[in-house]
Amino acid sequence: MPTTLVPLDVTEQVILTHARGNGVQMGQHLREAWSQTFAHYWGSILLLQGRTVQAEAVLADSVAWMEKKGTQHQWAGRMAWAWAARENGRPDRALDILRAAHPEQFVWEGDRQIHFNQLAASHLALVQHADAARLAAEAMALDKGRFPFTPDGADSFLLRGRALLELGRAREAVESLAVADAFWRNFDPATPWAAEAAFWHGRGLLAVGEDRRGAAMIKASLPALKASGLPSQ
Repeated sequence: MPTTLVPLDVTEQVILTHARGNGVQMGQHLREAWSQTFAHYWGSILLLQGRTVQAEAVLADSVAWMEKKGTQHQWAGRMAWAWAARENGRPDRALDILRAAHPEQFVWEGDRQIHFNQLAASHLALVQHADAARLAAEAMALDKGRFPFTPDGADSFLLRGRALLELGRAREAVESLAVADAFWRNFDPATPWAAEAAFWHGRGLLAVGEDRRGAAMIKASLPALKASGLPSQ
């Protein structure tokens, strides 16, 4: 679920301003719904800022409320909640969260792609590389083309490439990793997501004997990765 990071102080001010301006005009039920919607967004922002323990708690509460009310937003909420659990070192818990949702419950293919990506990432963290490669391939198929058009599409190529690398299929892995790397270099090269793609592309190149190029890519990616707040990066 890659996106551009937002400064916490700015986000907090926006939320508080909306709360003060709108809260008094709503009935109790609407206030509660509005509060939980913002809780979901706030939890996602905490996650992207690296405050993963707080994010998991906020997102768990938000999804529990949405599930109790039977809202469709719970399915998208589960994606962020599972991601937070995985970042907190619990990919098995992330799978439990994700398995409560099914692809047919998502209206948009982009949400299905995120679901497959999160499943693949959790299996990858559990060293279940064949499952990770299969699920990432299912996510890639939703793009209906050889190249991704969104950050989540690029994430599918990255996840599959990483899984193939662990399975010893280095040539195939490099092809997939190169696609993710190329996307981020064109889309937003200054982000940790671009550095992550370059790092793994470099790892793939090392695996196929392109030592000089691979080592240079890895070295160049490290400063941005060290600045990221996410444990997985």
